Formats: sequence, C-alpha cells, structure tokens
Amino acid sequence: MKGLGGQAQKYEVTDASDFVAFYPALSAEIALAALDSVHHDRLCENAATTEQIWKTLYRLGDRSLYAAGNEPFVQEDLLMKWHGRAEAKLKEEWAKRRKHEALFRLGPSLPGLLLDESSYGGKLQARTQDELAWAERRVISELAFQKIIDGKNVSYVKKFMGYNVFADIRGKEDITFYAYKRGKKVDDRGMSRLSFDLRDRYTRELSCRWQSEFEKVVSTQ
Repeated sequence: MKGLGGQAQKYEVTDASDFVAFYPALSAEIALAALDSVHHDRLCENAATTEQIWKTLYRLGDRSLYAAGNEPFVQEDLLMKWHGRAEAKLKEEWAKRRKHEALFRLGPSLPGLLLDESSYGGKLQARTQDELAWAERRVISELAFQKIIDGKNVSYVKKFMGYNVFADIRGKEDITFYAYKRGKKVDDRGMSRLSFDLRDRYTRELSCRWQSEFEKVVSTQ
C-alpha cells in the first residue's frame, strides 16, 4: 500500500486481519465472548488485567478441539454458566420439596436426602415407588435391617459387628450400604468411605453375599 512509508508488510495481512476489517462488529463480539471468563462482571471494580486478557487469548489459541477428535458445540464459558444456573435452580427446587417430601438419611449425623438427590450432588436415577417398596422389603425381610422414622426422615439401619450400617435403597439396579464404626466420632460433613453395593440381580444366598462384602470393606480399616 502506498503512502505508508514502506511499513506495510504483506505477511501481516492474515485471515484474522481480513475478518476484523470486513466484520468489525462481529470481531468485537467474538473478543468479548472469548474474554467473558475474565471480565464477566462489568460492574466489578477489579476489572480484568491486561495480563489476564492475553493469557486467556493465548490459551484459546492453543486449543484444538477438532484435532483432538472432540466436537465443540457450545462455548465452554457458556456451558459453565448454564450449569451454574441449572444447579442453582435445582437446589431451589429441592429446598421447596424438602418441606413436604420424605427424606432418606444415610448416616447417623447426616441430613436426609430427597428420593432423587444424589449423595454426591446432582440428580440420582431413582427407583419408581413400586421399585422402592421392593428394595425396602429386600433390606428389611432378607437382610434384617430396621426401618427408623424420625419426622420426615426415614433410614434403614443394621447394627453389625460394631458398626451401624445404613442402606440407601433409592438408586436403580443396586442398593448401597454405608458403615459407621460405633463409638467413633462421626464426621458430619460427609458420607462414610466404608461403602459397598449389592446388585438387584443377586438373589441366591443374599445374606452371605452381603456379609462377605461388608467384611471385605471394613477389613481395609
């Protein structure tokens, strides 16, 4: 180009520079979307720093999802934002349901969980009411658990070899058991790490199978 004192270099004209020249407004929107994770709150006093902006742009430039065999459909930052909204909405829904639905307690000091509330967060693929009734009969009649009702809270508990074992009958296809050592201080913040599953398809020698799984998991302590 004339009139630029020989400073215009051909190699500087790229697909990106063409895009900015022909679609400036769209280029601005793309840049704003790319930097949303570092500057999402325009009212925040601590605006994104130049270093953060460059780091974000270089990080995006290094990504090659298609080359890795992935299929990106939605911007990652948007997915994270949507997941956050969905999680907040779900927690709000659960808070309302806890006021009138039965809650299942899975430990001596733990709050009760809704039928479809996973013990690790998120939703659980829960049994139907008929399946739930079947699972309850299984732990009470075949495994000698006791059903304990405390207000809206229900728990299925068995005292065995110095442990209180809680049964979680809510999930499809198997029942999960959590063992808590009696006389040991219980951690109010989480589930027991001593846990094992018993598949629904098991029908023969169920009590022996349960005891074998129990002894296997407590032997690790």
